[in-house]
Amino acid sequence: MVFVTSQISLVQPPKATRLVLPPHRFVSGLLVPRTRHILAGVFHPQRGPCTPSALFLFQFLHKQLENCSLPPERQVNVCHCLYEAQDPRMTERMGEWLSRMSQNQAWHSPRDWSELAFLLQLAHHLDELNLENSGLGVEGLRRLLPVLPFFTTLRLGQNPLGREGAVLMAAVLKSPDCKIERLWMVDTRLGSEGVQMLSEGLAKNSTVTDLRMAINSIGDEGAKCLAEVLKRNKTLKDIRLRDNVITDQGAELFMVALRENTTLEYLWLFDNKMSKEGVKKMKEFAKTREGLDIKVCI
Repeated sequence: MVFVTSQISLVQPPKATRLVLPPHRFVSGLLVPRTRHILAGVFHPQRGPCTPSALFLFQFLHKQLENCSLPPERQVNVCHCLYEAQDPRMTERMGEWLSRMSQNQAWHSPRDWSELAFLLQLAHHLDELNLENSGLGVEGLRRLLPVLPFFTTLRLGQNPLGREGAVLMAAVLKSPDCKIERLWMVDTRLGSEGVQMLSEGLAKNSTVTDLRMAINSIGDEGAKCLAEVLKRNKTLKDIRLRDNVITDQGAELFMVALRENTTLEYLWLFDNKMSKEGVKKMKEFAKTREGLDIKVCI
């Protein structure tokens, strides 16, 4: 499932757009329904409001979108022109994107992410954005920043985001508009430095309850950062850290933090680098903390 809801509205303006460059702006002015109606009455009194000239202009703008050499910023401008002209094909383009994402197709062009960011601003009441294994990199993530805070579930797994991507996501988590409740960043090459950056955002966030970061090689240093977050954060309920090279040292840091934190309910530490003694100690600790389920094995 990519989105829970996929309702598109062409009534409310998007939250963020760039200034439209003059040629496209002029064309969009000709295509606004009121202008089309006036021009149709002057030049084509026997025809409906969508004249052949208007159809030509619509085709011209859509052809611009298919131009591979069109810079991302100009692409957003064209999208905005079509939006202002209330082109019904904008809904069709959003449907194409939904289909593309459901098939887990990878994209690599900044143009793709720019257009998706614009279209997502027109799609109201969307709860979940699934971009797992889509080829999303740091530049693509940067272009999506204006819309990311408005999803309750954000799935970014299996993309090469790394430390720079973690810095961007920390900014999203700090945003006063952030509505993210489930943040899944499995296998995104965070490493200990990435988790450190992300933790800065989590420390100031009060919406995320479900955090999944398996297969990120965060090690004990990353575990330390998350343990510090748990000492202050009272929102997180579920943290899953499978296969992250965490040893007994990291597990000990979590136990110290969880003596202060009484709100976390699930901590998954499968397939890490803990000893038999360390695993036993974690299981014994879980028995002393009511409402806490720790999943751990050698």
